[in-house]
Amino acid sequence: MVGIAWYEALACTRWLTEAWRKAGLLPEGWEVRLPSEAEWEKAARGDIEIPAQPQVVSIGNIKANTRLSMKKNETSRRLYPWSNDPDPNCANYNETGIGATSAVGCFPAGASSYGCEEMAGNVWEWTRSLYGGYPYDPKDGRENLDASTDELRVVRGGSFYDSHWGVRCSARDRDYPDYRYYFVCFRVMLSPFISGLCVSEGFLSLWHEFLYRHHDRTGVFVVKSV
Repeated sequence: MVGIAWYEALACTRWLTEAWRKAGLLPEGWEVRLPSEAEWEKAARGDIEIPAQPQVVSIGNIKANTRLSMKKNETSRRLYPWSNDPDPNCANYNETGIGATSAVGCFPAGASSYGCEEMAGNVWEWTRSLYGGYPYDPKDGRENLDASTDELRVVRGGSFYDSHWGVRCSARDRDYPDYRYYFVCFRVMLSPFISGLCVSEGFLSLWHEFLYRHHDRTGVFVVKSV
């Protein structure tokens, strides 16, 4: 599924939240939403510590208080979800040679340390964040879901037509929330509902501090007009 505007992606997360709550599939107080830009990058790159083994479960088996065995992330500044080296066998990008979108699940070798597949390539993914300097202060209004249509929203991950440089964990782009493209879609996440931001400010502050200290040495982001 492609060609989804940001507003439609947001509406889908709210619909899923209601449907899964009615079906008893969500832990109490949890919701479906779009990831923030920082959350998206954490899912792709990993943190200082990462799960010893990714935990992949069906929606009805998610536990609110799951405790995972953690290990040190030896490549916390990795360029790609799988390692520091581009690999056309790990994602659908220009050098892979497909030249179109591919079905989810075609590149299991490219999964991130959390088990998230296809964080790189295939299609760009909407985040909930407004476009601006990065990293950013999570209290600066960047997560304002009521921002006007004229304000750009961030997309992440790159797509099938981007080069290996365009599908790095740090690659970012932006677009208007009412635009649709054949190379843009979205990914959802589950989270406890926490006030208006729906996200822990403590977590975001720590993660942004980590990004300031450990981001790609190049300091270069991929930003294109689309």
